Amino acid sequence: MDLGHNERFLGVSCKSKWNLIMGKVFDMVRKKERRGDYLGKAVQYIPHVTDVIKTHTASMIKRMLRS
Repeated sequence: MDLGHNERFLGVSCKSKWNLIMGKVFDMVRKKERRGDYLGKAVQYIPHVTDVIKTHTASMIKRMLRS
């Protein structure tokens, strides 16, 4: 996501941890897979990767609204 573009319209200063790139997404998925969160099943783009994106986005929005 290009948060820098939206930063100007929202009037907020985005933090680097809010930025979500595919390398970060796949790293999160890999860590979840190694922990056993997927119960030994094959990691799939849908729903596993999309769930990580949605979860990360929702948590960043909640943090932004609290501050």
